[in-house]
Amino acid sequence: MIKPARFKIQNYFAFTYMKNITLTLLIFCSFTVFAQTELRTSVNLSKELYKKITIKSTLQTRFVQNLPKVATYLGEIGVAYEPLKGLEIGAYYRYMSRYKADNDYEKGYYYRPYHRFFAELEYGKKIGKVKFSDRIRYQSQFRDEDGEIVNQHNYVRNKIEVAYSSKAKLKPSLAADIFYNTTNGFDRIRYITSLQYELNKNNAIAISAFKEQSLIGETLARTVLGVSYKMKF
Repeated sequence: MIKPARFKIQNYFAFTYMKNITLTLLIFCSFTVFAQTELRTSVNLSKELYKKITIKSTLQTRFVQNLPKVATYLGEIGVAYEPLKGLEIGAYYRYMSRYKADNDYEKGYYYRPYHRFFAELEYGKKIGKVKFSDRIRYQSQFRDEDGEIVNQHNYVRNKIEVAYSSKAKLKPSLAADIFYNTTNGFDRIRYITSLQYELNKNNAIAISAFKEQSLIGETLARTVLGVSYKMKF
């Protein structure tokens, strides 16, 4: 049996270790992202409608170097249901407007609409002060081509995350998100690190960074820095 004092020391070192790794990765990715310059800012809102049923929404803007305007606007809304402790099922819709080059018209650039539908299943388990979670998502994305909605791609994604979960206001986490294209198979992995600071019970601020690695030989210059504000009603 682990004595309480020893257990606290182990949790303290686990937190310190994860925090140091997360901060190091965030600093490294920050220098990289400023070289490539992609920034995502978002607001995440959630409201418990009934017991075990929560409505969630996200508003996000994306900025990319050398573009005179916001690269992407997106809005997302969905419902999550928790049938068992630690298990969550959700269904969501995302609308995106991306600033794209228009080769067919003289206007040069325009915002093209995209639509994404996705459903996900997530299970989390807390061991001591470390939480392990696994999320499986199926998503279908469509784009608008001259008024016609065309399927762009379908993915199955598996995100595995390790997070420090305690009463501390500062919460670091590390994750890996694996992408499986239903047409071409596994094509990339996204490595994510984040650091969240809880302002109070219902509000938090988080910074994050992710880097994508291609599994099919493509060059992915996607190192992205994110800043988000989270609010529960």
